[in-house]
Order: sequence, then C-alpha cells, then structure tokens
Amino acid sequence: MKFKNRGDCVVLEEDVFKTRGDGSEFGDWVWWFWLFFLDDPSVVDKPRQMAVIWSIKDDSSIKCNGSVFNFDTQSEDAEGVVASWYFDGEKMHHDFLLEKSYMDIGPGSLGTEGEVPTKFCIDGNDCSVSIGKDFHFKAKVCQDYDFAINSTSSGEYPLGMNYSMLRSNRLGLKGEIKEEAVEGSAYFQRVDVNAPTPSWYWGIFHFENGGFLDYYKPHIFGKSLKEEIAFYDGNKTHEFSEVSVDIEEKGELPSFHISAEAESGNKKINFTVRPYSKASWKFEKKVARIIPTELIYREYPAKISQLKLVDKKKEWKITLDNLGSSVGNAEYTTGFLL
Repeated sequence: MKFKNRGDCVVLEEDVFKTRGDGSEFGDWVWWFWLFFLDDPSVVDKPRQMAVIWSIKDDSSIKCNGSVFNFDTQSEDAEGVVASWYFDGEKMHHDFLLEKSYMDIGPGSLGTEGEVPTKFCIDGNDCSVSIGKDFHFKAKVCQDYDFAINSTSSGEYPLGMNYSMLRSNRLGLKGEIKEEAVEGSAYFQRVDVNAPTPSWYWGIFHFENGGFLDYYKPHIFGKSLKEEIAFYDGNKTHEFSEVSVDIEEKGELPSFHISAEAESGNKKINFTVRPYSKASWKFEKKVARIIPTELIYREYPAKISQLKLVDKKKEWKITLDNLGSSVGNAEYTTGFLL
C-alpha cells in the first residue's frame, strides 16, 4: 500500500467537480462533503454545526438508514444521494436531508432538485452552498497561512485500487440560517475512492487563534492502513505518523483520547476529543446479492477538552491556553463496505 505526500496548492474551481470519468471502475465512489462550524457566543460549549454530502457510488442499490436507493448504472445521468444533518445548539436534526437525486454537475457547480433543493458553486476563491430555502453559506478560501491552502493527497491499494482527496482545511464562513446572519469557519473535501471502504477514526478541529488539527486512522481487522496527525498551532505545522486512539465509552457519547510521538522521540502530542452530539449513517449492501456488508458512519460535533504538545529538545509546550476555544467534528466508523 502506498500513500503519496500531499500535493501542491490546487485551484478549487478547476478541480472540485472533476470525476474519474465514466464511473465504470468497481466500487467507484465520489463525494463532496462540507462541514460548517458556527460561532455562537451564547452557546460556547455546544456550537451549532451543519454537514452536507453529495454522493455518487457505482452500485445498482444501497440501503442507508433504512431507506433503499436504486440506481440505473447504465444511465449517462449522474444519480446519487444528497444527505445533511444539522445541530441547532440543543437538538440534532438527524437525516435533516436524505434523498436520491440527479446530480447536475457543471464546470463550476453541483446541484440537486428534490424536495429540498441544494446547490454548491465555486467562483474563484469563493464557495456558496444552499440547502433548501433556509440555509445559505458563503465560504472563502483563507490564504493567511500555508496550511489552509487547498491541497490534494492520494494513495494506492493492492489490486489496482486507489483513492484521491482534495480538501480545504479551513475557510472563512458567513451566511444565513432562517434569515439570521451567521459566521464561523468551514471545512471541505472531495474524495474519489475505488476500493472497499474500511473502518476509520477521523477528526477535524478549528481553534480560536486560527489553528487547525486533524487526525486520521483507517483500519481493517485491527490493522492500521494509515496513521497521521497534522496540527497547525497558528505559526507552525507539526506532523505525526504513528497515532494511538483510545475510546472511552461513557453513556451515549464516547470520548477519544489521541496521542502520537514524532520519530525523533523529541516531540509528543496528546489531546482529548469530547463530543456533545451525534449523527450517523448506516450503509448496508449485499455482495453478489448474498453476502451482507455494512458500514456505520458516526459523526460527532465535538470540542477538544485538553491538548498538550511538548518539544523536549527545544523545551517548550503548547496547550489550549495558547490556542483558545475549539470546535470540530469527530468520525468513528465501524464495519466494512464492499
């Protein structure tokens, strides 16, 4: 298995709406995913969040959260599913949107027409997303620091399978929710994968001082496929390649204790992710109409409750006192989808 380094800066407008082509490769799955983090001075402990995903998978049928979606794989039309959840500061609106739709993909936009129409457009460094009549967001690519610039990564699996990802780690955000002006930050990714989908741990967090942290650990049958933490402290980027994730089950919401040590042994990081709500998608599919497979994809609006980065050689450390408050999302996925 080979994983390539992150690529150079890319132009969102030119690359986001490209796909592999005819979608004929087995298991080819492409999705466009947004997370919107809203600044809420009155609810600092549980900030509002919204997620939306447009998904196209080269399958004739798939079941998600009890609904069966059938697709004509021979059609030239791009059929898929658009889904969204919304945490309003108190309540999680699970399956806020979950419907099959034709995906109208153009040079600079993606849209669906259904019971809840959606639209995603890019114009230079400006992105706009609308979900129904009540949710409108404008996200702007932030170029204040290198780690926020749009980037790509890719990897190769056995048997010619592979994946590619384009992402923007942190964007400035303004918008309206039911005519209320809102602002905050956003995260975007476009993923194209031609491989079975394993379980994974993943998290994305934005800090008050402009910092950013993400971690990723996909695994199958207990064996890690990749391990990484990337942490931008507001001045410098710190990367780790050996990651430990421990889950503390407590009531309905788990906590995640994450740690890593640099190869040199001079630098260590540990932090705790504490969710305050939960949404999930359960995918079910039968291989050859006989063998059942499933993937449970859980998303947790969350905060970092403690963080410490220590550099033994330079004798300094970074904590939440340096970073300010956090907001983010943690994913905990179990199962295996072929």
